[in-house]
Amino acid sequence: MSLTNAYLSLEEFDVSSVKGVVHDSRQVQPGFLFVALSGEEHDGRDYIDRAIENGASAILVEQGYQQNHDGCVVFVCDNNPRKALSFILSQFYQDQPEHIVAVTGTNGKSSVVHFLRQIWHALGCKAVSLGTLGVDGDTSLQIDGSMTTPDPVVMYRLLRDLKRDDVDYLAMEASSHGLDQCRLDGVRVGVAAFTSFSQDHLDYHKDQDAYFKAKARLFSDEIMQEGVAVLNADVPEYGFLAERAEQSGHRVWSYGYKGEDCKIRNVYPLIDGQYVEIEIFGRVYEIQLSLIGGFQAMNICCAVLCAVADGADVEKIIACLSDIEAVSGRMEGVRGSKEQPFAAYVDYAHTPQALEVALQALRPHVKGDILCIFGCGGDRDQVKRPLMGRAVYENADIVIITDDNPRSEAPEVIRAQIRAGIPEDAQNIHMIDGRKDAIEFAISKAKEGDAILLAGKGHENQQIFKNHVETFNDVEELQKAITRVGTF
Repeated sequence: MSLTNAYLSLEEFDVSSVKGVVHDSRQVQPGFLFVALSGEEHDGRDYIDRAIENGASAILVEQGYQQNHDGCVVFVCDNNPRKALSFILSQFYQDQPEHIVAVTGTNGKSSVVHFLRQIWHALGCKAVSLGTLGVDGDTSLQIDGSMTTPDPVVMYRLLRDLKRDDVDYLAMEASSHGLDQCRLDGVRVGVAAFTSFSQDHLDYHKDQDAYFKAKARLFSDEIMQEGVAVLNADVPEYGFLAERAEQSGHRVWSYGYKGEDCKIRNVYPLIDGQYVEIEIFGRVYEIQLSLIGGFQAMNICCAVLCAVADGADVEKIIACLSDIEAVSGRMEGVRGSKEQPFAAYVDYAHTPQALEVALQALRPHVKGDILCIFGCGGDRDQVKRPLMGRAVYENADIVIITDDNPRSEAPEVIRAQIRAGIPEDAQNIHMIDGRKDAIEFAISKAKEGDAILLAGKGHENQQIFKNHVETFNDVEELQKAITRVGTF
C-alpha cells in the first residue's frame, strides 16, 4: 500500500538517523540511505523501489523528484545531489586524517603525492598517499576500484578507517572527474596544489574550458578556511588560480622557475639523477636527487612547499630529499642486463604535453638517440592521438608507434590516427603491431649511449583488448625483452 513519503532538504535531514549509505540497491539494509543518482549508464531512480524493499529508510535524489512509493521513506532532495552526498558522507563517517593535502593537474599528481608521503614518513609521521596507484604508505588498508579519486562512498569510509589506523597525514590526487562530481566537497583539505594543465579527458569533459574549470574548483570550493594553495608559477593558469584562491580567503604560495616561495635556480643533469639548486623563502639549498628529468625537480618543489604549508620544518625536509624515490612507472629506470649499453625508462606519459615534457627532460641525460615506444588508449579522447604522434616526432630520434590499451577499438585504426600527426615523409617512424614486438624492436635498434622510453602505461599490470585482458607490466616486459634479445 502506498504511504505518504516525506520530502526534506539537506539542511532538514538528520544524517545520524541512518545506519549506512550506499548507491547500490542490492547493498541496502534496513535503516540505510540509498543514493539515487543518474549516471552515464544507469539511473539510480530506477532502483528506488528495490532499495525500499530492502529496507531503505531514506533516499537521496535530485530536487524536483515527486513520486509516491510503498513504504514510509524520507526523500532528501537537493539541486546538487552529488555535492549533498559528500556532505552526508563526511557527517556520517566523521573522522578524517588531520593533515590532508590534495593535488590536481593534468600531469605530476601521482609523483607529488608519492614524494610528499615519503617526506612525511622521513619526518616520523604516519603517512599515506591515495590516487592512481591506490593506497600506499603506512597502512595495510586498501580499496577496490582504480579511479584516481575514489567513489565517494568508498573514499569517506577510507578516510575514517585511516584515522582509526592512526594515519594523520594523507596526500591525495584530485582528478577532474572527482572535482566535477563534487567527491571532495566533504574532505577537510588544508593544502591544495596545482601541477600543470594540458589536453586530456575530453571524452568526459565537453571541452578544455570545462576540464580546467573542474580542476579550478579545488582552489575555491575545496580548501578549508585559511588554507594554502600551492601553485605552479610557470604555467599560464597561475594568475587565474591565484586570484580564485585569494578571493576564497586562502594564502597562495608559488613554486617553479618563476616561483616566489620555492624557486628553482639551477638544475644540472647527471647520468642517474640531477643536482638541483632551489631557494625557499629566500634561503638557497643544494640537493642531489636520484630522479630523472627537470619536471621531477618541479614535482619535488611542489611536494616540499606542500609539506611546509602543512607545518613541516624546511631544514628537516631538505635533509631527506636525496633519499626520495620515483613513483612506480614514472620515469622509472630499467635494467635487464649488467652489459646493457643503453638506458631504458618506463613512464606513464599518455598526453601530448606529458610526452613532450618526458622526452625533453630525458634529453640532457642521453648522449645518443632517444627511441620512444608509445600508443594511445582506445575508447578515450581521440583528438589527442595525432598530437601525441607530433609530440614524439618532434622530441625523439626514433618513433615507434604501437598499442596501448585498445579496448573496443581496432588497434590499427588507433595507430593510424597517431601517425596522422607526423609528416608523411618523416624518417625513423615505425608502426609495430603488438607492444611486446615493439619493445623487442627498440632493443634491437638501440646502440651504446642511447635511451629507450616506453611510455603510456607506467605502473599498469594489464593490457585491455576488446574481448580479453592480458597480464602486462611495462617494467617487467622491458626487463625480460632486454634479457631475451641477446648479448650486447
